[in-house]
Amino acid sequence: MLFRSLSFLLVVALMFGAMRSLKIIAAIVITLVAGLVITTAAGALLVGTLNPISVAFGAMFLGMAVDFGIQVSVRFREERFRAPDLAEAMRRCAAFIWAPLSLAAITTAVGFFAFVPTEYSGVSDLGLIAGAGMLIALFLNLTLLPALLALFKPPGEAESVGYRHMAPVDDFLLKHRKGVMIACGLIALAGLITLPQLRFDFNPLNLRDQKTESVATFIDLSADPDTTPYTAEILAPSLDAAATLVPRLKALPEVARVVTLASFVPENQVEKVEIVEDAAQIYGLTLDDPSVKDAPTREETRQSLTDAADKLRTVGSSAVGDPSAVRLENALGKLLAADAPSFGRVETTLIKGLQPRLDSLRLAMHPKEVVLDELPDELKRDWISADGRARVQVFPRGDARDNRVMVAFGEAVRRLAPDAVGPSITIPDSGRTVVDAFVRAGISATIAITILLAIVLRRVYDVVMVLVPLVFSALLTSLTCVLIDMPINFANIISLPMLLGVGVAFLIYYVVNWRKGISGPLQSSLTRAVLFSALTTAAAFGTLAMSSHPGTAAMGTLLAIALFYMLASTMILSPALLGPVPKQNA
Repeated sequence: MLFRSLSFLLVVALMFGAMRSLKIIAAIVITLVAGLVITTAAGALLVGTLNPISVAFGAMFLGMAVDFGIQVSVRFREERFRAPDLAEAMRRCAAFIWAPLSLAAITTAVGFFAFVPTEYSGVSDLGLIAGAGMLIALFLNLTLLPALLALFKPPGEAESVGYRHMAPVDDFLLKHRKGVMIACGLIALAGLITLPQLRFDFNPLNLRDQKTESVATFIDLSADPDTTPYTAEILAPSLDAAATLVPRLKALPEVARVVTLASFVPENQVEKVEIVEDAAQIYGLTLDDPSVKDAPTREETRQSLTDAADKLRTVGSSAVGDPSAVRLENALGKLLAADAPSFGRVETTLIKGLQPRLDSLRLAMHPKEVVLDELPDELKRDWISADGRARVQVFPRGDARDNRVMVAFGEAVRRLAPDAVGPSITIPDSGRTVVDAFVRAGISATIAITILLAIVLRRVYDVVMVLVPLVFSALLTSLTCVLIDMPINFANIISLPMLLGVGVAFLIYYVVNWRKGISGPLQSSLTRAVLFSALTTAAAFGTLAMSSHPGTAAMGTLLAIALFYMLASTMILSPALLGPVPKQNA
């Protein structure tokens, strides 16, 4: 709740900085809410049930739709300065903004729709809903938002909403464009070289708060080789076939131990039974003593504890006092001073549990040989199927919480048993499935976006001017993730499609303005719109980085990093690449 409140306040503050009008902000918010409701309904019709990945369409819609709303509203403010009449300003705004906004929205939608053929249903559904959402956002920002602005009648503008003080920066980027491009090229090369080092953390445990009791307990169990859940399971044709497979598995350096039903039959039973029988002759008379006294009363127990505390006090206060004796004496003193219910609970825990332990020990003193056929049926059902197939459980050597250990173990086991399953195999496989789905979807989206831009812009140079800064910001994001050792995971990978859409939209706005002959891009109202659009999106989702939940924090951190580089690439590299406006448009 704290992060949501902080995020909301930041978004409102930034929107006010961009609009300076509560009426315009209200129009944008109403348009956003209407679009989100319609997109949610469309998603229910298109895919039915949402999953943990497709549910991210809401974040993507808000991130893109708020950009569309800011672009329209900032342009409206600029035109309101030039034409004080509201109706005239609205007509001029529509004439200017509809083409770049439509191209940005349709291009982004095509990019999202390219996710649909992906075999992974979560990514496919996400692409379908997000793509439809972009078209819905475009329609509402070209219809509902202007209608609301006309209804609310925000006041006129006393001055241009551009940044005149950015003129020196425009001049610098134009004058030193080659140097800027060389510097960016070197940084991109570094990002390309380090790209193979970018990690994907496929372990869902790392997305949980490891300070919670349940997760901490699971981690403790995972660290124990005997209780780790990261095992591999093999179904052998028979118990004899399993016995043949066991020594081959044990020979693998990645394997700690192998368990089958036969593992519950002890080895060297004759020698072990003789040892236990010898022990029974020594301890049997004590355990089976017929002259057992009655259980002590409450007062007898208290007296025994009092005597023990007195003796401990003597030991602790001696010349060679034992600190542990002092601690135990203090603990017994607290117990003796406790009320009856508290004393009774301790008595039950420490004393009444003794008899079952003694009974268990008596039973162990009279062993008999364990035979496979005589094992309990409940146990057999866990390890032998009705048709005779035998379960083989393989435990990893080392800490399987380490992804490298888990992967090496799973691959080693599958070399001997290709049909092996289990967490150590399915978890890395699910990670590879998600990564492959996003990589293929990303490639398909880039190809689809390139084709559409080529059709609309009709110039290879203009298409390159959109794609190069996009690739540059992606490489910078990758380089930063490697340098700060932040892996991609199931949480933050969901934010990548939204960043693709935001980046494409920003760059299209700049390229279209450049084609129209608008010089000084950083001085224009467009830069104001792009800047506040990026900051608003960062405020809406970047505050997630402060969450105590590792998965949520990872998503917020990656969003903040990528948005920063996207903004820097758009406002620094893009003007340098574009250079002077075309003479025919000047």
